[in-house]
Amino acid sequence: MKFKLLTVALAAAVLGQAHAANVIQNGGFEADGHFVQSPDAISGWQVAEEGIFGGVMVNDSAVSPVSGYGTVGAASGAHYALIDLLAPSRASLSQTFTIGAGAVQSAILSFDSFVNYATIGSETAFSDAAQGLSLDLDNVQLRVDLLKAGVDAFSTQAADLLRSFAVSPALVAGPNAYQHYEFSLADLGLQAGQSYTLRFAGVNTLGSMQVGVDNVALNVTAVPEPESFALALVGVGLLLGVKTRRR
Repeated sequence: MKFKLLTVALAAAVLGQAHAANVIQNGGFEADGHFVQSPDAISGWQVAEEGIFGGVMVNDSAVSPVSGYGTVGAASGAHYALIDLLAPSRASLSQTFTIGAGAVQSAILSFDSFVNYATIGSETAFSDAAQGLSLDLDNVQLRVDLLKAGVDAFSTQAADLLRSFAVSPALVAGPNAYQHYEFSLADLGLQAGQSYTLRFAGVNTLGSMQVGVDNVALNVTAVPEPESFALALVGVGLLLGVKTRRR
């Protein structure tokens, strides 16, 4: 009787279990354990930069070593990503990831971010998103996008974008507090074995902008594919066969 109950429990666990995993590496920016500034590599992430002055870094203090502006520091732990842009410049921090085996049941993107902005003009809100990440216009933007893997680091072409996430705090001088964001990607039809790119990108042609990013996670819950069900049933059958022969 105990053997039968154990077998039933094992079958239920294997057949019904959904596997959850965070597919983002080094989302807390603690892996390197110290201050990092491009062109040095940030573990798990890719960086692209263009413009006069600014850059992407993993910071461990409440002051930007690039511009000297203050920040609130890390949202948790000791480190955070900092995109520091003095006009005119743009930068991208991205990570390409692959969805594991199983049919995607849910996918939740979450992260913490702040924006500090100083200007001699009168900007109080981000520019029209239709301007993309262009350096050729009066343009201040922070974008968080899910892209097809392998596209240009600054692309905003519709054919390359799977989704853009609304991140639009008021443009005010800092240090400003982090805001927490969560977005569901379940309706995007993410496919097992396929690669995608998560990108944080900013452009600034009018003032000074600092963007902090921390605690990035994309938690994907998948259920076993039919092949996994079949293998589980074979395993249960073998267990029952062993029990029968022992009788």
